[in-house]
Formats: sequence, structure tokens, C-alpha cells
Amino acid sequence: MTQLQLDSLSSSKVVAKAPFHGYTWGHEYLQVNPPTCDGVVGSPFICLPHEDADDDWAYGRFEGGRAGWLPARYLEPYVPSSSMQNPQQRLEAANLKIQLLEEEVEVMRRQVRQAGIQKHEF
Repeated sequence: MTQLQLDSLSSSKVVAKAPFHGYTWGHEYLQVNPPTCDGVVGSPFICLPHEDADDDWAYGRFEGGRAGWLPARYLEPYVPSSSMQNPQQRLEAANLKIQLLEEEVEVMRRQVRQAGIQKHEF
């Protein structure tokens, strides 16, 4: 989702579509889903203007929460569940969530390798 798309959606309802563990990136990144979180999947997200926001990263906050960064690809327009009754749409949404989670796991693995942490040290 490009910044232009995020800007155009800022007045409409945008939601988080997959878990994101922002704490692995730093304190200014948002956490989506427990144990400690700024929002959960399906939570409304308010896009805020920021000079560093781009096609990859959105700056904003969940309703009533602190402001921070979230990958733009983790956001989507709100679609009522009644309009997503098509099994193909549900399958595509599930596959996208799986892809996002796999990418996040790979980022975490890379961070662990860069830190030189071995499996037995966990």
C-alpha cells in the first residue's frame, strides 16, 4: 500500500491485517497482537502524516493508543465480514497472512544470526 493510498484511506477505516512484533525493531514501532500490544488484528488504525512515511512504512496509531510505525503492507481497508463470504476471498486473505508471518519469521531469524545467538542460548 503506497503512502498516497494510505493518505487517501486515512479518513476511512483502515485495519491491521496480520500480527507484527514491533518490539523487535525498536520502541517506536507498534506491536500488533498480544502479549503486549498497541492493537490487534482487525483494530482500526489511524494514519498520521510523517515526513519519513513511505510505501513501506506507515506512521499512525491504533484508536486510543500511542503513535508509531507499522509496515504499510500490514494494513488494509476495513471490509465487513459479511462482504467476505466468498471462499476464494477468505483463502486469499489467509494466504496473505501466512506470507506476512513467514516474512516476519525470516526477519527475526536474520536478527538472531546477526546478533550471533546460537539456538542453545535461547
